Amino acid sequence: MASPGTTPSFSPAQLAGLSLPSSCSKTANDVIAFSNSYTGNAFRQTMIKTWQDEAEAAQAAGCIKGYKILNTAENTATEQIAQIQSLLLTGVKAIDIDSASPTALNGVIEQACSQGITVVVFDSLASTKCEYDLGDDIPVISTEMAQGMAQLMGGQGNMMIVRGLVGTETELPKYQAQLDVLKNYPNIKVVATVTGQSSEAIAESAVAAELPSLPQIDGVLTAGGGDSMGVVAAYQNAHMTVPPVALDNSGQALQFWSQSIPSGYKTVSIGAQPGVASAAFWETLDLLNGAKGIPKLMQAPPIPITPDSISQWEAVTPASNIATYLYTLAETNQLIQANYGGGPLPLPPVPTSAP
Repeated sequence: MASPGTTPSFSPAQLAGLSLPSSCSKTANDVIAFSNSYTGNAFRQTMIKTWQDEAEAAQAAGCIKGYKILNTAENTATEQIAQIQSLLLTGVKAIDIDSASPTALNGVIEQACSQGITVVVFDSLASTKCEYDLGDDIPVISTEMAQGMAQLMGGQGNMMIVRGLVGTETELPKYQAQLDVLKNYPNIKVVATVTGQSSEAIAESAVAAELPSLPQIDGVLTAGGGDSMGVVAAYQNAHMTVPPVALDNSGQALQFWSQSIPSGYKTVSIGAQPGVASAAFWETLDLLNGAKGIPKLMQAPPIPITPDSISQWEAVTPASNIATYLYTLAETNQLIQANYGGGPLPLPPVPTSAP
């Protein structure tokens, strides 16, 4: 991947079929909607705020007439389908979707496309041919998280795995990628696997229920989606030493890590960025304004946080948020160019202020 803040350059030949609009004049009277399938963790809550902030900025600039946001609380596909069906009756020109299922929403998405509505699915994807997808680089996130935790454990010891939001498009590939890494460490024994549903409260309860029956845990590999501090809380409430826990880039987790560094605590933190919602918004606006050649499937880079950068990220990440970066239209277009041209994905710089 490119270094943070760099922009890949491409030749005209590499970008010959890509055409991005220079204005948003075509969408001044349009209403854009966002359908989100889950609100139970800081990642999704940060994502909702990110998308809304960009929509409000676009509305203030005269790029859109208005926007709508509909949320389902518990990742229920049937409820999300009903909400999208209601949007189809309101005259929206585009719908951005964070999907409850890789397949269950396909019918209603195809219905939207048949009505001429532009559909961009991001973070947790669906699988129709008509949608545009902006996903997270799951192999990189999961592989680096598992690799980092295995190395912290010295390649041996007892591990607990905390799975994420089971049923979404990203969870099973993430879990499988972690298991693939662990195959290279035969002296690491997975002694417990629990489901945290990417929720701090659910992860805390699930881990707390297992701790009395477990041997010493030398590392906890989480899903990195809003559950890590639930694991930490379970150990703290049990008055047990917190082992290395793969953190999820939440402000609360970064504060915990920063405060624990003087005592020698080590961990790994890399995660998808909820700011992908801002890139999805601007991609949608590009499409509505006549963009040509945007790939149907694109990826956004994760945010790795290290001991060298934690103080910077902690300073701009409120406790209730996830470390993220708000993409501008120009930066979204750079991301589109990188995906189109096959170059490295540009990592966002550390923001200078909280989103």
